[in-house]
Formats: sequence, structure tokens, C-alpha cells
Amino acid sequence: MRNFRIDTTIGVVPSIASKRKKASYFITRGATANITFDLAFKAYTFDQIEQLTFLLKEPSGKILKYEMYDENQEMNPAFSHQFSINYNYVNLKLEPAQTATLELTAGKAPIDFEVIVKIDGDDNDPNRKEYTQIEVQPSIGTIDSIYSQVIGD
Repeated sequence: MRNFRIDTTIGVVPSIASKRKKASYFITRGATANITFDLAFKAYTFDQIEQLTFLLKEPSGKILKYEMYDENQEMNPAFSHQFSINYNYVNLKLEPAQTATLELTAGKAPIDFEVIVKIDGDDNDPNRKEYTQIEVQPSIGTIDSIYSQVIGD
């Protein structure tokens, strides 16, 4: 039998690709999109929410802002609240014309998505201090369609 002596060095160098953010779900430009925010295991309830704001930051840095309530505290028709024993979420419905104007993310960073929750202060507190919670959500990617090119112009 022969005795072998093998010396080796193993090195790990992080790849640039592994550092790049990846989208968790995708929106097809020109299609209706439903973006949801799950309230199921939050420390607050839907009734305690003073304002819910969906913020989308496109690869160019442009920020899109969608608020659930207007200045009269009426719910924006693009928003809906779905509640049952099994689920509790807020949905933002983006129409095809809105999704057609979203920037493409292929070869770029995905769209960052955050939900800003302003929670009602204690009703017995005369100052009614508001509490703001920032909920970072999974990133969004966009896929192009021929239809988006027709309605996006």
C-alpha cells in the first residue's frame, strides 16, 4: 500500500450574485395586481389602524405611495380588508394602467416594498399619541408583457 499525502486549501469567496437582492414575487406589467399585507399575527388589530401606507421604491429611486384612508378617513376604493377565522389581510389592487407604468426590474434591483402602519393611540389619552410601525415586505419584481407596451404609451 502506498501512503498518500494530499494537502489542500479550501477558500470561500462570496459571489456578487449572492449579495444581489432577489424578488420574492412578480407582477406582470399590464395585468391587475393584488398586493397584500397580512395582519394575522400582529400586535395590533385592523380597527386600531389610523393609516396604512404602501410604499414601493422602484429601481430608479422613484417612490410610489398608496394610502388606505383619505383626509376624510374614508377607505380608498383600491384597498380592501379581508377577514375570517383563517385569514386577516389588507389588499391593494393595482389596475392594469398602474402596473404598466412600473419600471422593469430585469437586470436591476427589485422594487422595495414597505408598509407603514400608523396605530391609534389610547382613546383615554387626551394627547392621543400615534404609534408608527414600519413593516418591511418581500421585494417585488416586474415582468413585461406586450399588452403593457400597448396601454403604457
